[in-house]
Amino acid sequence: LEKKKQFFLNIDSEKKLSKRSLQMKSYYKACMNEKESAKEEVALVQNLKTTIDKIKTIQDYINLNKKNMENDQWSFLGYEITPNINNPLIYDITFDANFMFLPEHSYYENKELTDAYTQLIADFFVTLYPEANKADLLKRAQAVVDFEKRFKDITPRPAEMRKRWTEAPYVKREDYLKLTSVVGLADFFKKNVPQTTLIRDFVPENFVFAQKELKNENLAVLKDLYLFRSAREYMDDAYPELFKKRLEFSHKYLGGPPVRADRQERCTASVMGAFGKELDLEMIDRVFKNFPKQKMIDVTTKIRQSILDGIN
Repeated sequence: LEKKKQFFLNIDSEKKLSKRSLQMKSYYKACMNEKESAKEEVALVQNLKTTIDKIKTIQDYINLNKKNMENDQWSFLGYEITPNINNPLIYDITFDANFMFLPEHSYYENKELTDAYTQLIADFFVTLYPEANKADLLKRAQAVVDFEKRFKDITPRPAEMRKRWTEAPYVKREDYLKLTSVVGLADFFKKNVPQTTLIRDFVPENFVFAQKELKNENLAVLKDLYLFRSAREYMDDAYPELFKKRLEFSHKYLGGPPVRADRQERCTASVMGAFGKELDLEMIDRVFKNFPKQKMIDVTTKIRQSILDGIN
């Protein structure tokens, strides 16, 4: 990290950057531009509010979340690929519907924590809607937490999930489309999932919950939940008071640091997250001159063989 921080600290003096490294430089410089970042955050938040205002029905809400499954926006819907239980050379697919923000169940059973969490969401709404009645915004925040608690009550606890991940609950595609009919995944399957891909269903309870709760009566709280979960990702430079409250909450209840790293380190880490292997390729000859590549290959080959011998 220190080597990479130093590299970006002196990035303007680098004369022979590759085309790819110039992308990393641009990304880093944008991150370091606090003034423009604040302007961009305000625009992003306004755009998010506009998007939410256009949601008039539960189907509008579902369609937005389905669309977000294929981009970088938040969605209660998610999917991932996982190695087939019998043949790790091919992948299965699994889906999830998740409305729980806190890490796991026990957090919701701590009244002091949930009271603080409710207040944090209320402070978020006050920041977004400064002209609104604060008591009404607190009620909206409480409704979001209550909705998450209802979801918490039906979803498996971590120990149960660890057990399920060792199992192979396969389900037929036609049966799965019925289970998830409230969100309508048929188009997603047709576009993205080959007929030969198998489906593993680790948490059927979550879509049972979605079938029950995705209705127009819950639209207001679902829109508020979407707002909070989405906007928090980019409310920082333009919203210092709210960010300070989020940092304090994270430190007190979620194990976060009492203070965060300075901007230069955060931007370096951001590039590392977006360009992990590319940055390593740029750095390896700088950090490890005359790297003993063949020795590395020989050692790892021996380690691999010893693991295989142990398995046998």
